[in-house]
Amino acid sequence: GKADTTLEKMENDFIVASMDAKIQELTNKLGENPNDASIAAELEELKKKEHSYKLENARDMVERYPNDFNYRYIYGQLLFEDGKLDDAIMQFQLSQRNPKVRSQSLLGLGRAFILGKKYDLAVDQLEIAKKEAKVMTDAKKEIIYELATAYEKMGEAEKAFNEFKEIYSADISYKDVSKKINDYYESRRKQ
Repeated sequence: GKADTTLEKMENDFIVASMDAKIQELTNKLGENPNDASIAAELEELKKKEHSYKLENARDMVERYPNDFNYRYIYGQLLFEDGKLDDAIMQFQLSQRNPKVRSQSLLGLGRAFILGKKYDLAVDQLEIAKKEAKVMTDAKKEIIYELATAYEKMGEAEKAFNEFKEIYSADISYKDVSKKINDYYESRRKQ
């Protein structure tokens, strides 16, 4: 029952934490010896291993607790990282029912639709996420950034600009937003 899952979760967290620690250690080592191919290979290998471990674990949890939408979100995220867009979309569509991961799930859907070149579908999801995120946090900036990106890819420069502008007025240093804004003004001047 519940106790088993807690124990199991602790065990999984422990395994992931120790993998993370090792990854961090190797990352630092590689920083000191950037040309060491064997460190680079070991790091790559360990990252792959951790990803597979997390994926297997998440799939397992989703099968056992189909109504735990938090696990579905995690599973969706890992599938997305593997480029399995349709499978990821299915998980995000379910996980958005949980208020705790709703916003990230909508963001996940937006990103998956953008990668799949279904920009109008991405816009729909990201507009909802933006509306529901009341305060300008980093999470909301991320949503707006993806929304702007979707508009950009649709060739809707004006709409993209308006979204980027919202981030720009709140946080000029966010990602490459100031470059996006300057490029837009530059392109207007040339017309």
